[in-house]
Amino acid sequence: MRAPLYCLCLLLLVCLVIAESYYDEERDLQDRNIYYNTNGDNFQTDYKKLSDLLVKTHSHRTDYGEARGHLYPTIDRYPDDSLKCVYSQKLLEGDNKAAAGGVRIMVRGGSNPTYNCEHSMPQSWFNKQLPMKGDIHHLFTAETRCNGFRGNLPFGHYDTKKGDRALKEMAGCGIMFDRDGVKSFFPLYGRGAVARAVLYFITRYPGEIEHRNIPESHLEDIKQWAKDYPAERWEQHRNRYIYEVQGNRNPYIDFPTLVSEIDFSGALSN
Repeated sequence: MRAPLYCLCLLLLVCLVIAESYYDEERDLQDRNIYYNTNGDNFQTDYKKLSDLLVKTHSHRTDYGEARGHLYPTIDRYPDDSLKCVYSQKLLEGDNKAAAGGVRIMVRGGSNPTYNCEHSMPQSWFNKQLPMKGDIHHLFTAETRCNGFRGNLPFGHYDTKKGDRALKEMAGCGIMFDRDGVKSFFPLYGRGAVARAVLYFITRYPGEIEHRNIPESHLEDIKQWAKDYPAERWEQHRNRYIYEVQGNRNPYIDFPTLVSEIDFSGALSN
């Protein structure tokens, strides 16, 4: 009986080591407290102070190639080392080496891969400028078909009660719909993660995005998603790893209540 018990204990120990190597919650909490304490105790609900902190601590500004080099092999990996589409949750083929190869293919502009890099804030909204283009906090792995279907449409919560009208649907990806003349995208999955990425972006880059790109009703949908779909271990792992690479964090992952406390009225330009 001792041998099976020993093997079970050893297996549990290995699982704990793997889990900790993926995301060390205790260490991340310590780093989080140090990070936010650098800007005083009462900054959290002040948009300007929070924005200044994200800018000041964004010490390493990755270009697009480097960003993808971190994204596929490590940042977007789940605890079981799988890589999934943010919108469809489809399991994407390939291990870390294959993912790294995918990076090389895309950087060189070669064959059409089954997945690529989704900018939750479309590049056309900021003219593909750095550091925005390479800011990993708003980048996600996505099936090529889902990325193409979304295009540069704003996120929105499809609701026929609000008068939303469905235009197209792509199975497994989401719905394209019209709201008051604005074509919008309702993703099947990943709403909480992309919502927090959008809120990070408009806090890190105040005034860079215009109101017409994120109408008020759409911003309210995004804030609601951030509340309705809390960050899970995968997203916490992303935040932790991006912090190590870039130097800054996503405060809406670290402090979920900020979504309701921050005044975003000055985040978008007219």
